[in-house]
Amino acid sequence: MVSGPPKIQSYWLMLIATVITISIVSASQLITQRISLLLDRQASELLAADLVLVSTHPLDNKYERQAKESGLQVAHTVSFRTAIFVDDSPQLVELKAVDSNYPLRGQLKYSREVTADKIKVQQGPEPGEIWLDPKLSQLIDSSIALGSSEFEARWLLSYEPDRGGALFNLAPRILMNLDDLASTGLIVPGSRVKYRLLIAGEQNQLASFIQWLRPRLSENEKIQDLENARPEMRRALDQTRKFFALAIVLTLVIAMVAIAITARYTASCEAPKVAMLRAFGISQKRLFKFYSWQLAKVWVIAAFIGIGIGWLSQFPLQWALDGWFGQTLPQVWVIRPYLVAALVGFISLAGFCLPFLLIVIQTPPMQVIRHVSSRQSLRRGLLLAGSAIITVFLVLMILMQDSMLAVMTLSLLMIVALVLPLIFALMIKSLLYSSKRNFWLRQYLLSRLNSSTRGALFVMSAFSLALLAILMIAVVKDDLLTSWRTQLPDDIPNYFLFNIPSDEVSAVERYFEQRQIRSSTAYPLVRTRLTHINGKIVNAMNFTDHRATHFATHTFNVSYAEKLPDENKIVTGEWIQQNGEPQLSIEQGMANTLQLNIGDILSFSIGSETMEAPVTSIRSVLWENFRPNFYVITNQKLIEDLPQTWLMSALINSGQISDLKQLVSNHPSVTLLDITELMERIRGIVGRASIALEFFFIFALVSAIVVLLASIQTGKKERQMESALLRAMSAKTSQLYKVNVFEFSLMGLLIGLFAAIFASILGWIISAYFFNIDYHFSPAIWVYSLISATSILTIAGTLVSRKVYNISPMKILRT
Repeated sequence: MVSGPPKIQSYWLMLIATVITISIVSASQLITQRISLLLDRQASELLAADLVLVSTHPLDNKYERQAKESGLQVAHTVSFRTAIFVDDSPQLVELKAVDSNYPLRGQLKYSREVTADKIKVQQGPEPGEIWLDPKLSQLIDSSIALGSSEFEARWLLSYEPDRGGALFNLAPRILMNLDDLASTGLIVPGSRVKYRLLIAGEQNQLASFIQWLRPRLSENEKIQDLENARPEMRRALDQTRKFFALAIVLTLVIAMVAIAITARYTASCEAPKVAMLRAFGISQKRLFKFYSWQLAKVWVIAAFIGIGIGWLSQFPLQWALDGWFGQTLPQVWVIRPYLVAALVGFISLAGFCLPFLLIVIQTPPMQVIRHVSSRQSLRRGLLLAGSAIITVFLVLMILMQDSMLAVMTLSLLMIVALVLPLIFALMIKSLLYSSKRNFWLRQYLLSRLNSSTRGALFVMSAFSLALLAILMIAVVKDDLLTSWRTQLPDDIPNYFLFNIPSDEVSAVERYFEQRQIRSSTAYPLVRTRLTHINGKIVNAMNFTDHRATHFATHTFNVSYAEKLPDENKIVTGEWIQQNGEPQLSIEQGMANTLQLNIGDILSFSIGSETMEAPVTSIRSVLWENFRPNFYVITNQKLIEDLPQTWLMSALINSGQISDLKQLVSNHPSVTLLDITELMERIRGIVGRASIALEFFFIFALVSAIVVLLASIQTGKKERQMESALLRAMSAKTSQLYKVNVFEFSLMGLLIGLFAAIFASILGWIISAYFFNIDYHFSPAIWVYSLISATSILTIAGTLVSRKVYNISPMKILRT
């Protein structure tokens, strides 16, 4: 039986690398889950809840009862259209009745005047009073009849968190207390009313409630959550989650590189012991079992320590992030992050360590005892490469749960891992053959780097990958997020104007032009419902996807445009020909959801009218630019004779509010919508994503230090032996010291150069093909990469030289 514990010197770096890997996964899983929950919760303020159940008939009490039994908060709203009299003329309004729990997420804002400071409150109107849309500000402090009851209009409703649903089809809002609704007598059989049950709570409670709820929903009931909320908010959250996933993977790449290097170092340390044991007749099978058991013990110890560090790291991070986010991060009481961390640690340790140990076990004993170096066979190379690829792919699939991103990341890593050693080898050989033969220092230095026995290429490639990952996190944290922010500039529109009559569009545009107020192009709106796709009737039963069901059961706006709107891009097909036959341009998300292709015939109903046209183009839309965007655009010929109103956006500064009031006075049918709050929400998500990514950057730096330590330890014995032989042959210590420092400096220069090159290339690929944002090459990446790599490796070379050359040559040679 094989006995005796392995030397701790050959395992401690492996243990540290595995601890860091598990710590990264457990901490990142915990903190990103909490940050994601908080971002979702802040985004949920646009729903006034985490989940909304919407129905056209009164909701069964069983839903509220089950929600409360699940530990969830609930609130009720009822909304419908009615009319009030303003100056003896009827005015269509959107009446919304809310209970005392509304809103569950976010806050209401009200004021006494349109331009006055807004007051934040957590509850709606008291019984007997109503709050009015700013458009009805002339009715403030008056008594307004709603059905058979009268109410005092005390406040102007400046902001309600969940008003973004039907953004361009809103009549002026009146908010009242739900307890007063029955006394109005406004709801009668046949009334078109929307009943909403707002629900909020912890994620696990919501998940179990949704699972219970879905099979019990009737045809007229639907769930509204962040997945089918406003598209610009959904895209912001999706982009943030992608940034987090990429940062976690890049940090893990460094940790896994550290495990690979320490595995190689451990295998080289254990090689003499394995050779002796095999010489005494111990079989390869028994040795493999023994070392598998040693790795299992390393994994168990690392799992306990790593999970503990991951759990503890929450608290300083929470303390820091609470201040940045303005709220306390929600608690997560689940075991999954710890299990995932332990599993990733096990896969990484086994995938990178076992192949190296297997190669050592299969190496002939005499080859090790005589210190004969052998060329790595194709079989061994394929074993190491195949194991690394499978390991990384498994880890990516576990953590990313996005097959496209996982395959893309793996492909890029494979390309880099294959190209880097090749480039380094060619560079060193070209320098070696081009250098002057009489300059012995350069010749000796390059020959050391070119030596396969010392694994300089392996070390350089490994450290390059580590530095590349750090640079990529910096690129994601700074450059990509900056590029994303540029899509949300300070001068984007903050007001939408809709319900503009066709004969007043020119006057409104002229009004803005005279006052130098920046505004968008005006677009017509025709409210339609999709009825047929290629002659087949569209209804909710045809689809299982919730967004598809939403498109099939709801009306939406169709517009026409002569040229492609700003920040829309044609993905497939050709832009609409205005003078041709009826044509449609479909937004990419809608096309994917409904599985639409070029040439499909879509039919729409507009009241009693119908229209039909083929899809001639599919386009991407930048929803978060806060300009008029549409799922469907057609040519003028198709809808010019249909009833329509117009929409435009404008940037209104605080000093131009009086101009806005004058505009509304001149054009009373025009409805204004202030979207400043929504813009700030999305800007906040972008900014907080950048702050959260600092967390991964710290872990990446720690992992890179381990990579450096492991790299130094890997070649320590060879350096000591070389120095002993050269010093025994009268070589000066000062000369060898210079060689060592120059070697590390040259390695640092090459590593920094190629890490910067690949970081720029990969940054462009990821931004262009995955995040769909413009990437701007940053010279700072090159400066940081070259300076940091050269400086760190030079310092490391200096420290290594002191340790190597302070030992007596005779002492080394005798051992």
